[in-house]
Amino acid sequence: MPISYLDYIFAQSQQHPSLRDLCRFLGQAQTTDPCRIVCLEFRVVEGSLLRSIHEISDLATSLRYWSSADEIASGKVSGRVLIIEDLNNNVVGALGSTFDIDPLFFSYHIDHPTFNSFEPSSTISLPSKAYSQNFVTLRYSRAIEFMDIGFSRTLMTTSNVTRKVKILPSNSKRHIGFRQHCCSVLFMITKSGTWLGLILVDAINTNNYIASSGKEYTIQSRPFQGGFEDFMSPKTYSQCQSSDPTALAHLKRSSLLEDLLFYWGDASPSVFKADHPTLLSIANYPLRIVAGEWKVYVEVMSSSIKLHEYSTAITAGTNILTHLDSDLRSLETWGRRQMQNVAKLRHIIRFLNFHMASEIEPGEYAALVEDYEHIITMIDTYGNRMASMIPVVASLVQIADTRRSLKEAENVTRLTNLALFFIPLTFVTGLFSMNNDISAQGMKRYFSVAIPFLVAVFVLQAGKHTDITGLQLVGGVRREAT
Repeated sequence: MPISYLDYIFAQSQQHPSLRDLCRFLGQAQTTDPCRIVCLEFRVVEGSLLRSIHEISDLATSLRYWSSADEIASGKVSGRVLIIEDLNNNVVGALGSTFDIDPLFFSYHIDHPTFNSFEPSSTISLPSKAYSQNFVTLRYSRAIEFMDIGFSRTLMTTSNVTRKVKILPSNSKRHIGFRQHCCSVLFMITKSGTWLGLILVDAINTNNYIASSGKEYTIQSRPFQGGFEDFMSPKTYSQCQSSDPTALAHLKRSSLLEDLLFYWGDASPSVFKADHPTLLSIANYPLRIVAGEWKVYVEVMSSSIKLHEYSTAITAGTNILTHLDSDLRSLETWGRRQMQNVAKLRHIIRFLNFHMASEIEPGEYAALVEDYEHIITMIDTYGNRMASMIPVVASLVQIADTRRSLKEAENVTRLTNLALFFIPLTFVTGLFSMNNDISAQGMKRYFSVAIPFLVAVFVLQAGKHTDITGLQLVGGVRREAT
């Protein structure tokens, strides 16, 4: 009896532990939200290659039709690009069993994050293994600006494929966070002889998030500084005067699927050949969008550097120490982010360099490699600047703690002086109480003895004073204490 594709994945997970995240994802309840699927179909009609874009409501029916004898015999379909938003377990089973897709393609896209875990190791593949794969996984962090955060600094999305959201420390009501994103691209030749491009993207950015307590919140958010820059050449003024409604169309930047449709609807990539596409040509638009997102990430790093610039004119207190301790942890976290993100970018550059060798026109990809190299340089520059701030913050913590100790020492000095006022009076009172004849002479004799004695004590106390620095003050002259 043949096994299902899902059973095949569970069996392979024993040999490949990197599939465990995918197994956990597939083991979830089948009541997942439906995902959105858009198909870009390239057909040969009367010798011309035509492209059509349509949404797929029933994937299983479409897969059966594409595999039917009549559709294959027609020979009109050159290939298809499927863009799938917010993957669910039903789609994994349908696509995997129909096209015999490597389970690692889905596993690298689904990292199954949790609140109390580091980034899973299944997202990392050795270069030698990545070269033999017919897919690429593009990971990036989207910078998001939140209007108000009053509880958790770590959130989760409510999508089928959950992503972690980390909120950065802030001194104002504006809070900036990073939402993990992933775009996976696959290219293959199907059994029917047509080519297939498969692009997996994350769910649309919504305002619904889950906190570590498990409670769902609605938080107003928007892309930081409006999102990534459009990499296409802008339309001229005369083009915008035309009656074409698409002339003034713009990116929504809330959904990667919508952004890809915006670019594909305008024109196919210049390096894309519908009769003979490559993995690199299908991943062209995702690679450029991801580069734009990383550019915004660098801008957030620059903003964070300004946030961590300090003055030595700090005050002593619990609040400033708490603030500095938070900044110290934040700077250390930036160092970890720097290492992880540079590794992700290096993975993309290796992918580009390897596949550029088989491209007819590698010039455009060479420019893309230069863009990613520039981003890595900026991340390293800002990351090293933040690393150099760690000793500064640690020194400020020591300064603030020392000033707090000095403040406490001043309070102790006041309490000592107050006690010093009553101790001589108490001593004289004790002497007078030992003799009834003296006590009978009244308060006049008491004050005539107590006040001179009190003055003498204070004169002796003021004549010699040692400060906390180890320098002794004698007669108003400062000398080294012995």
